[in-house]
Amino acid sequence: MKRIKYLVFAVLWACAIYKLSSMPKIDDGIGSILIVRKCAHVFVYFILTFLIYHACKRCFSFRGTALYAVSGLIPFFYAISDEIHQFFVPTRVCAPKDVLIDMIGILICYFVVRFFERSKRERLYSRRYTYLFF
Repeated sequence: MKRIKYLVFAVLWACAIYKLSSMPKIDDGIGSILIVRKCAHVFVYFILTFLIYHACKRCFSFRGTALYAVSGLIPFFYAISDEIHQFFVPTRVCAPKDVLIDMIGILICYFVVRFFERSKRERLYSRRYTYLFF
């Protein structure tokens, strides 16, 4: 049951993205700032990728290249489907450049996860063999 929570969080986050992209574009002071909106794309897809990564790792026991490929491709195809969905929402547009911006969030998550996984592996490796030298 503990493993399922990772999958549930990923699905809930994807539902939240869908709900937000279903809303018509509101032209307020904060929403109209282009940089803020594009940073939100990066952040939202960073979190989605992170949640899918942990769901794939914990629920489905993916490892290595398959883990990174699946946890990167699912958010990528979700970003494409989200832009297609926005085509049918009034006052929203289907912008392929937004998929590229979403890919930035996916790639940042990939590099952050790789950094922490490598750092964790190096810490474990150094602890395991420190008794040989002391």
